Formats: sequence, C-alpha cells, structure tokens
Amino acid sequence: MTKKRMTFDLVGDAPMAGSSFVYKGQEFVCLGWTGALSVHGYRLNKWRSHCTVCGAPFEQTTTRNTRNPTRTCLIHRRGLSVRAPVFG
Repeated sequence: MTKKRMTFDLVGDAPMAGSSFVYKGQEFVCLGWTGALSVHGYRLNKWRSHCTVCGAPFEQTTTRNTRNPTRTCLIHRRGLSVRAPVFG
C-alpha cells in the first residue's frame, strides 16, 4: 500500500481523507472533514498522528490553514508526565 503524500496547499485547498503531510519529520494523516465549520466559516478537518514524546496515536481537529500542528498527545500537551499507577 502506497501512502499518499501532501498534494494540497495547507493554506488554500481542503485536504482529502487519506492525504498526509510531514511536519518536522512527523506524519499527519487526514481522516476527513468533521462536518463542522469554525467560527470563521472554515471546514474543520480531523488529523491523526503519533505523539513525539511517547509514540501514542492521537487525533486533532484543525482548519485548513494549519501551519503548526500539535505534535503531542493530550497527556503531554498539558505538560503531565506519564507515571505508573501506585497501588497499596
């Protein structure tokens, strides 16, 4: 299976589901339009990638003019550390 590479302009055209782009060595795959619009009338697209800290998959929703996508999962985005549960 070959991966589709970015064939759209993040500032102009709307990405298609399955298309992807690489930002700072991290690949982001478009899952498609969420069916919603931003307050400015832009389509909101859902993207999937992997956290640069722990490697966990995560999704984010952005408009078409994404210039600096989020590169970490929700846990690391909030500055929390991953700790083993404490029992007893």
